[in-house]
Amino acid sequence: MQILKSSSIFSTSHFLNFPLKPRSFILLLYCSSSSSTSVSNSPLLNYLVKNLDFTETQALSIANRYLNVKSFEKPQAVANFFRNLGFSNAEIAASVRNAPQILFADVETKLRPKIKFFQDLGFVGPHLGKFLSRNSALLACSLDKKLIPSFQIVKKVLGNNDNKDLIKVFNRSNGFIARDCILKLSRNVGYLESCGIVGSQLSKLLKRQPRIFRMRESALRDLVSRVLDMGFSTDSRMLVYAIHTMNCLSEQTFKKKWELLQSFGFSENERVDMFRKAPGLLRTSEEKMKLGIAFFTNVAKFDKNVLVSRPRLLMNSLEDRVIPRYRVLQIIKSKKLLKKELSFLNILDYTENEFLKFISRFTDNVEELLIAYKAHLLHTSEEEEEKTCCAQNSSKSTMQVLKSSSVFSTPHFLHFPSKPKSFIFLLYYSSSSTSVSNSPLLNYLVKNLDFTETQALLIAKRYPNVKSLERPQSVANFFQNLGFSNPQIAASVRHAPQILFADVETKLRPKIKFFQDLGLVGPHLGKFLSRNSALLACSLDKKLNPSIQIVKKVLGNNDNKDVIRVFNRCNGFIVRDSILKFSRNIEYLESCGIVGSQLSRLLKRQPRIFRMRESELRDLVLRVLDMGFSTDSRMLVHAIHTMNCLSKQTFKKKWELLKSFGFSENDCLDIFRKTPALFRTSEKKMKLGIEFFTNVAKVDKNVLVSRPYLLMNSLEDRVIPRYRVLQIIKLKKLLTKEPSFLYILDYTENEFLQFISRFTDHGEELLIAYKAHLLHTSSEEEEKET
Repeated sequence: MQILKSSSIFSTSHFLNFPLKPRSFILLLYCSSSSSTSVSNSPLLNYLVKNLDFTETQALSIANRYLNVKSFEKPQAVANFFRNLGFSNAEIAASVRNAPQILFADVETKLRPKIKFFQDLGFVGPHLGKFLSRNSALLACSLDKKLIPSFQIVKKVLGNNDNKDLIKVFNRSNGFIARDCILKLSRNVGYLESCGIVGSQLSKLLKRQPRIFRMRESALRDLVSRVLDMGFSTDSRMLVYAIHTMNCLSEQTFKKKWELLQSFGFSENERVDMFRKAPGLLRTSEEKMKLGIAFFTNVAKFDKNVLVSRPRLLMNSLEDRVIPRYRVLQIIKSKKLLKKELSFLNILDYTENEFLKFISRFTDNVEELLIAYKAHLLHTSEEEEEKTCCAQNSSKSTMQVLKSSSVFSTPHFLHFPSKPKSFIFLLYYSSSSTSVSNSPLLNYLVKNLDFTETQALLIAKRYPNVKSLERPQSVANFFQNLGFSNPQIAASVRHAPQILFADVETKLRPKIKFFQDLGLVGPHLGKFLSRNSALLACSLDKKLNPSIQIVKKVLGNNDNKDVIRVFNRCNGFIVRDSILKFSRNIEYLESCGIVGSQLSRLLKRQPRIFRMRESELRDLVLRVLDMGFSTDSRMLVHAIHTMNCLSKQTFKKKWELLKSFGFSENDCLDIFRKTPALFRTSEKKMKLGIEFFTNVAKVDKNVLVSRPYLLMNSLEDRVIPRYRVLQIIKLKKLLTKEPSFLYILDYTENEFLQFISRFTDHGEELLIAYKAHLLHTSSEEEEKET
């Protein structure tokens, strides 16, 4: 590439602007594109800075939007109106920043009626300025078409005339007035009511999560469906808490916390029970859940079943409630202050006042117990001394002094630091577990199957009671006889340790024959199963055979290569999911008109789609159909593929990137409908591509709308090299009729090389401009030697 830069064709001024790598070239073009009109001397900017205490940056962002403002009559009238209402300059500035258009609104016809509306709700004095400075977008809404109807709907849902609740809702989310239509709000209320969420349940949901009422109806249906799929009934009082939780957490975060519970040994049914009883538990941090489970199981010695039946225990504060009360109880037990042992669970259920009354019963030990519980409740000389110490050295905390007090000098309390984090982690990692360092299984895996000690330890810990190695040895020998290498056996066992203890003749051999019949023989068998060994843990008759039959039916052929490709991409719908879910998803896609080669293509490209929950799949397809795809469009499966690959946030970013280049909403829709895969390319590639075609090649935006696949071509390998060639041809006037660059781009590689070969006198120069590696010139040889 360096030779190309130094060759004669790049000596012209035309090509000095075209480095081979497009990135810096396009970015240079991007940064040097026509600058916006300077507003540094704008009268509006000066007015905002001098009169409303705006910073220059804040004022500039507004002045840029209103370049042609000459008169300040309206901005001054608006500012004076707000000042007369008691707004501070800071509140006026915040109001204008959030909704700049109000600066140019008519005070008498637009603003005053809306202000009166909010005053009638109870906003008077400083409360009005505080509320509207954060929610000034409401002042840009129509009073009759948006504000009044929305407030009436919200009041009806809240079921009372208490404006405090109303204000709370709008403070939390004014979006369903400022940005969303009343129809969406009404529909969502209607849908939730149809699900049995009515009265106080609906009111509670609105107060807790008003943003739910702003969701797209399809997204709301999916959210509620996900909750109902977890076993909640519509008359459960926990339903709204579950909806609240599921809406607060991304699917990834929810999955992490779900797997965290699993890592502590809670089964699927136990986790579902815990979520049904205390949906709010999943909104607590992973750290808090982890520390809580570790404390209750390792320190308080609770059985896991207690946490399943009372998951709210894990929502208590370890630092402020659980550990302090546990300390108190341990002192009572150690001093035998009660004849009958108290239940720690009952102690935790006490309110603060009830617990203090409980402590006060022990008159001779009350001070010690109170210090153990909360030092700030006692006004003893020791505390006064602590306060003096704190004044002298602010780094010392009350709890540090408590540690040094007599109560904590006993061995019992040396193990209870006030901050639970390090304490619980220490307990968690040093908790007693069966030592497996000398496990026969561990030694066998390391010595015979080339496991690392860490890998072997993970498996040995799962099977601590293995004494006989007969089964593992027979399984390993079986795999070795099939031609598996030790790394392949190790990988197979790591992915599905249970196969190490399977019966070779009744369990493994029939499944191996099944895969051999699919065409997996020799080294291919070991390669496939070392990555998909979980399949060997599945039932042959209940899962493997039926799944393969379904996949073959969808693929519509007997080519086992396609079947293997699908399973290599995603074996999850066999290993983890039910055949019923797989079948239902196929039926649903077929009911949408995705059949035959379309369905087959989707399975080969995105088999994970067939594993989705039905409600998720419906939402995915609905999102695609909402974008104007018809069920008989050959682009439908490509759109589903793309929408499934991208998060909603990533899709939105790319959509907004197109709009930032001036493409309208309809243009963006057309682009996506014609080439859905464009959205799977990187933002950088899209940006550089649009810059090149519009700024360099001078292609009209409408061309990119009609032929968006142009943006999927490689700039470095195809677009810029061919553009260079065309520029040389034009510069040297080698053709009487100027060829179309777009037409040139559609040539295949061979067609383009044939096109170049027509120019016999300039063939070498054009080839160098296109691809240096195609020419074996002396200069290239010299470069290679260098």
